[in-house]
Order: sequence, then structure tokens, then C-alpha cells
Amino acid sequence: MKKIDLDSFIAAIIGFFVVYLFTHHSSIGVSPDSVVYTSVARNIYYHHVLEAYNHMPLVDFPVFYPIFLSFTMFLSHLDPVVSGGVINGILFGLLIYMCGHIMKQIMRSRMVKWALFCGLLISPALLDIYTMLWSETLFIVLTFVFFLLTAWYFKRPALFPLLCMAICAGLSCITRYAGVTLIGTGCLLIFFHPVYRMKKKLPHSIIFGLVSTSFLIANLVRNALITGTLTGNREKSLTSFWANMHLYGEVLCYWLPFLKGHETPATFLAFASLVLTIFVLVWRIRTNYNHDSYQNIAMVFGTVYILFIVLSASISRYEPINNRLLSPAYAPWLLVVVYLTGRLSFKLMFVRKTFTIVLLSSLFLIFICSQAMESYAMYREYNNWGIPGYTDDGWKTSPIVQYLQQHRNSFTPGQPVYSNAHEAAYFNTGIASESLPHVVDKEDVETFDSTGAHYLIWFENVNDTDLVSQEYIKARKQMQPVFTTADGAVYWCTNKK
Repeated sequence: MKKIDLDSFIAAIIGFFVVYLFTHHSSIGVSPDSVVYTSVARNIYYHHVLEAYNHMPLVDFPVFYPIFLSFTMFLSHLDPVVSGGVINGILFGLLIYMCGHIMKQIMRSRMVKWALFCGLLISPALLDIYTMLWSETLFIVLTFVFFLLTAWYFKRPALFPLLCMAICAGLSCITRYAGVTLIGTGCLLIFFHPVYRMKKKLPHSIIFGLVSTSFLIANLVRNALITGTLTGNREKSLTSFWANMHLYGEVLCYWLPFLKGHETPATFLAFASLVLTIFVLVWRIRTNYNHDSYQNIAMVFGTVYILFIVLSASISRYEPINNRLLSPAYAPWLLVVVYLTGRLSFKLMFVRKTFTIVLLSSLFLIFICSQAMESYAMYREYNNWGIPGYTDDGWKTSPIVQYLQQHRNSFTPGQPVYSNAHEAAYFNTGIASESLPHVVDKEDVETFDSTGAHYLIWFENVNDTDLVSQEYIKARKQMQPVFTTADGAVYWCTNKK
């Protein structure tokens, strides 16, 4: 990347302003995870500790994204919630620029490159991510840096490029635990390279694996020393492999909006494309066909990543598979599809020129138009109400939030405060409260039941069925209203005699 690619630079600038347009009404979107990230970043910046707002150590999430946010605070002296739109705009621009640079290396056609830019710039799948303060925004960028470094290593298979590649994979692991997929991708690409001899492949694979995993191991050891768990308390999955494949199919409908309402065929398409990709990759290894090409690197990562998410979701319980979880595979998937489409069009151009142009152009227009309609609907919602989350207009005008902001100091010091949305209480009012226990965590439920007098902040617009319900609490505690409104209440709770 010694020379600036003008087309990619222009597209990157456009990408920056697209994120700005989507976030200018209510600033960056903030979810419960975002609250943890920002509070840890603030504590790093002001107090030099890796703790969240409730003084609990950061364990459920890796450490690098909050460290990255604290670094932006050091540079700009602005809180991440204030500068989040600019941060994400820059990251989105970097992603677009790297995609353009890669496409330029594998296909010279400017038309194909701008087709890729259009698919990225108006993608609801990516805009859904880059309008939120989420670690995926940095992780996706690190993924494409890894692609560039991997291609560099294959062109110059020396120790220094290998170490750079390993460090990038290591940083991705402490950005998201799913970064282990980059370690898997790197090991597969190096070990199964058909040209390298075993006496080179084996030591390089070992060096890459040891260096890249050292970041993750250090993070996990820290977690174990502090809390006795590697990644926090993880519950057993409630969804089977095929149920998660169906959820993957629903995400595919979101990526390809013209498939909406056809979830079952989309699930079949998702499974079939995954199996087909695996066969293609095996065939490429056996025939040494473009093994070290960008498109092959992207295909290996996309396949490894999707398999990891689907399989891990079948073992460990976290939020249902959605666009956020699968978004790191979207840009690599789009890069490969646009490349293959462009390659096919040029191969068939001399056989059926008119038919080829009309068919491929029509398919591309259907894809782009469906993407544009979805993104425009998203923009109108964001422009009218704000990005869904704790910065939208509903939370800003909430009566219970306004009450808590005005009476945040009225809680009796030393008395516990619980909430069914403790992140919302902290972000919108500055009140540090504890979460109500999860139903499946019997030990936490018993601790809550035996807790003496405490406050309860209840938000009616939050419906987290994983937590103990208000009916459960009423059956065991006296709930005296301190303040009530249509969207929430504050209760003083004491144990029933």
C-alpha cells in the first residue's frame, strides 16, 4: 500500500460521511455492551484500572477494545460517546479503503471495484455495526489488516511478516474472543500451503500459533487470577446446531433483503453455500489453485468464522445468532462474491456479451436496490428517533430517567440498588446498581432472596426474560413504591416476614 489508491480513498471519505449522517441525530448508538466498554475506557483513562462502572473487573469481554477507546480519549480528550461517530467513521473508511486496495490487486476493473464500494457503503449489515459503539467495528478492520499481512507473508515467507501476521491475529483475539478464528485461519493457510515443504510449514505454523495465542492466554490468565473464570460465567446453550443454522439463514435474509420472508430457503442456501465453500477450499489445497490469493484468504476466514459462531452457539449460551455476531464475515463474503461475479462476466463476455451484461447487471441492481431501501428505512428511523439504544429519543425523554437524573442523590447511602437494566441506570443517570439475578443462576437468586432492604429501579420498556420477574420479587418481598410512572418505577423492597 505504498501508493494511495484514489478510488478507494474517495470511497473511504464517502463512508466516513455516511456514518456521520446516520449518527448525527443522537450521536453513536449505545447498548448494554457499549456501556461496559465506555465505562472501562473511562476508568483506564482517569484511574488506570480495567474496571467497569460497578467496580467489577472486565472479564466477560476482552481488554483491547476498551484500551483502544481510552487511547482515543487520550488523543481527543473526548468521551467515546461523544467522539464515537468520528471513531466509527474513520474505522469504516479504513475498511472500505482496504477492501478497495485488495480488489485492485485481484481485479483491475474500476467498474467491479465501485460495485464493491456500493455494496459496502449502503450495506445495512455494516451500517448496523458502525453506528454502534461495539468492538466489532475494530475487529472487522483488524481482520482486513490480517488479510493484507497474510498476503504479504506469502509473497515474502520470512520471520518478520509472519510475526506481524501473528501479532494482528493476537490483537483480534483480545478485541473479541472470536478472534481465535484468525488464528485458525492463519494456521490452516500456512500448514496446508501446497508449495511449502513440511520443514518450513511446521515451524512457521508453531511460531504463528504461539505468538498469536500468547495475547489471548495472557488475557485469560488475568481473568482466572481475578475471578477464577476464564471468560466469566457462561451458561449452556439452549439452541441446537440446526436451530443456529436457521438463525444464520435469517441473517442471510438481512444481508440479502430480497430474500425477506423466505427464511427456510435462505437456511438451505446458507448451509449449501457453507458446504460448497468447504469443498472448494479442499479442492484448492489439492490443486494448488490460488492458495495464497486474497480471495482464498477471505474464503478460509469466512468459512472458519461462520462455523465457529454456529458451533460455539450450540455449546455456550449467548445472544441468539444475529447480524452483529456474523458481521465480520459479511465484507469478506461480499469481496469474494463481487470478485467471482466480475471474473465470470469477463469470461462470458466474449461468448454472450449482451446476455451477460443484462443478466449480471440486473442481479447487481436487485441487490443494490434492496440494500438501498433497507438502509434508507434505517436512516429515516435513526434521523427521526435516534439509533436504537440508550441514546435514542425514547430514553432521553423517559419520565423515569428524568426522575432518576433529578434524584440520583436521594438513595440512602450504603443500601443496595438493583435494576432490571443496570446498564441503562448507569448510562442515563449515573447511578451504579446491580443487575437482578438470572433465573438459571440459582446461587445468585438465593443471594438476592436473602438480601435485606434494598432499592429496585424497574424499567417497563426492558423485557429481559432471563432475569427474575417482578412477579417473582413481589411474591418474596414487600415492594413499596417510591416513585412510579408509565415507563418505570423505583421501589423500596424489604423481605416478607
